[in-house]
Amino acid sequence: MRVPILDEAHWYAMRDLCTGASDVANLFGCGYKSRFQYWHEKKGDLAREDFTNNERVILGRCLENGIAVAAGELFGYSLVKSAAHYTDDTIGGLLGATPDYWLDVEDAGTVVEVKNASWGSFKDDWIIHEDGFVECPLRFQLQVQAQLACTGAENGILIALISGDRIVRCFQPRHESAIAAIREKVVEFHASLEANEEPPADMPQDFDAAKQVWQGGAGKVDMRGDHRIETWLHSMRELRDTAKAVESDIKKIQGEVLAYCTSNGLASINADGGRISCKWREEKPSRFVHFKAQPAHNELRITVP
Repeated sequence: MRVPILDEAHWYAMRDLCTGASDVANLFGCGYKSRFQYWHEKKGDLAREDFTNNERVILGRCLENGIAVAAGELFGYSLVKSAAHYTDDTIGGLLGATPDYWLDVEDAGTVVEVKNASWGSFKDDWIIHEDGFVECPLRFQLQVQAQLACTGAENGILIALISGDRIVRCFQPRHESAIAAIREKVVEFHASLEANEEPPADMPQDFDAAKQVWQGGAGKVDMRGDHRIETWLHSMRELRDTAKAVESDIKKIQGEVLAYCTSNGLASINADGGRISCKWREEKPSRFVHFKAQPAHNELRITVP
């Protein structure tokens, strides 16, 4: 189903009713959020992360049109900005997508997704084959396939600006097996929401989220001698002792480096193992700092002797 976007609030309202294409990767374990975190966001237990003021998000939003224009000049593309939100009626609208652009004409056969990627991300997460074919990360492939599922288009192109000085294209033809897997995951996910079946938390990734959604009780119990409890506490004590020893060793090395730089009048050292910077900073006056609001959370403290 195609629904014209009236304004930003309308788009957010439509997105909240379904799993968006950019969130599909969360269900496959390769997204920016875990399934546990995303599940609790959709349930309303966790506030959706606000990336409005995130520098990378701001840059991506501002550079998007420029990347599209550059793709037009470099590849001869005529990209048309998408003005609608699409849902996959095959699974009752549980999957939704808003493509960045269409190639040539809206609702034509090719959706276009635009990305801005750093060199580090490109080097670590992208694959360049011997024949020059560029393979983007799985999370982006899933996003494009979800867009194809919702729009009915046969082809997708992901265009990415890499480190501000290179544009690459990833061609993503419609892959029915991938779309079937996406639909299955989305249906399963929304069924778990309906049945209130929380997915397992994956520690330590989900620890911060769990502190906000798992509320402690009021009961007290003496479990001295319980194998599981005692193992946790003994392990915690050993880890904290190790952490103190490591911190002490780090400070010792830092002290030796500081003494060496000071006695030799050095501000910078380059070596095979890394780089050292030792610069004097003048005093700065104190400033009043506004701290961000803190969400309610389950405070966990473990005390070991």
